[in-house]
Amino acid sequence: MSYMNFFLQIFSLMAGMPVFILVIIFYQKYKKLSIIFYGLFILGIFSFIMNGVILEYFNLLHVQEKPFFIKILNIFFSNLGSVAFFLSGPVLVHILFGLKIKIILPIAGFLALISVISGHFFADLDLYIFFTLTILVTLYMLIICIRNFSSIGDPFLRRSIKVFLILSSINILFLILPLFPPAILYEISTLGISLYFLVINILNIIFCIKFYGQNPYMTDKGISHSFIDRYKITPREAEIINLLMEGHTVNALGDALFISPKTVSNHIHNIYQKTEVNNRIQMINLIKSRS
Repeated sequence: MSYMNFFLQIFSLMAGMPVFILVIIFYQKYKKLSIIFYGLFILGIFSFIMNGVILEYFNLLHVQEKPFFIKILNIFFSNLGSVAFFLSGPVLVHILFGLKIKIILPIAGFLALISVISGHFFADLDLYIFFTLTILVTLYMLIICIRNFSSIGDPFLRRSIKVFLILSSINILFLILPLFPPAILYEISTLGISLYFLVINILNIIFCIKFYGQNPYMTDKGISHSFIDRYKITPREAEIINLLMEGHTVNALGDALFISPKTVSNHIHNIYQKTEVNNRIQMINLIKSRS
């Protein structure tokens, strides 16, 4: 099981490296806050895996006393992973759903600080504190995703969130196992978590390319040609979308465009059909998510 876990972590590291490169490229292009925290989230996962690879490697060699520099690397990657993951995870889901981050940011920072301090001052309880905090943060992210799922306008983002919900729910079970005594449960847990990281990193490559790799849907002049071309939006529908983004009602739209409210409603229905959304909030969120 140790060899399987080790190679899963190696493959997961290999899958994580292209994600790092993509995140850097897309940040240079778009300068979006969500990309910064998404990059931190990936960094947290990468650091956890790197720490696991180092520990597993020396366990396979049956080395009793690790070299000093290896201990330093363990501390570095463990603390870096904790800070990056606990700080970015809750904030990232808030940004994705357009929620305020002023309150959650200091809370996430406090959790990251607890994780780091526990490793230095409460060594005997460090494992339990770390897994408990990870479970709590993951549960919070899942709750935010579930509560705000109906507001997601982007079909691809909806599918991505669904996959994340399923995989992370399963991963919570693996996170709970180390809290119980039998050693075999810890081995099963590390194997399951390594597999989770591998799958998540592979999916992250797809997510980066498809979600961040496309041209923005909104410009200073209104919806972009990229949005119009992708969803086959007519000139009249484009006018209506731009006015809807400004908060106009159906009646106000009719007055502005010199058409009846019934005609406006028909156009809006066609827009919803083309963009695969159910209401105005989802459509606005769809455009904002890639702007």
